[in-house]
Amino acid sequence: MTVRAKFKVQKIEASLSMRETGEKNEHNRPVYAHAEMRTIKLSPVYSDVPGSENKAFWAASPSGSIELGTINQQAWEAFELGGEYYVTFEKAGTALIAGGWAARIGSGAGSRCLYSASCCCLPSSSSRSESAR
Repeated sequence: MTVRAKFKVQKIEASLSMRETGEKNEHNRPVYAHAEMRTIKLSPVYSDVPGSENKAFWAASPSGSIELGTINQQAWEAFELGGEYYVTFEKAGTALIAGGWAARIGSGAGSRCLYSASCCCLPSSSSRSESAR
């Protein structure tokens, strides 16, 4: 079962965060570097216009918030201040990419991985695989 909602971007904030560089230090631990992070804050849409889509969504979900922090520029550029977005909630399965879990923009053949333009997200319950790159 999926649940669909409609949210509006109320605020986009920039802050400093950290990300792995892909390198290892002399103790074989990951090396981190500063990275810009954007936090996108969304709330349910609202309308008092009878019969409007936003009024119908408001009637079903009049309260809520979503806060998404990302260091991926492609991901934050997908949002615009004041923009309205459909959000679909469905129970998560597993999707693996080499070296980590996959997060995607969109679904199906036109979706994009948030981690890498060249990765392939494979549904699997097995361990991570080099062939998942």
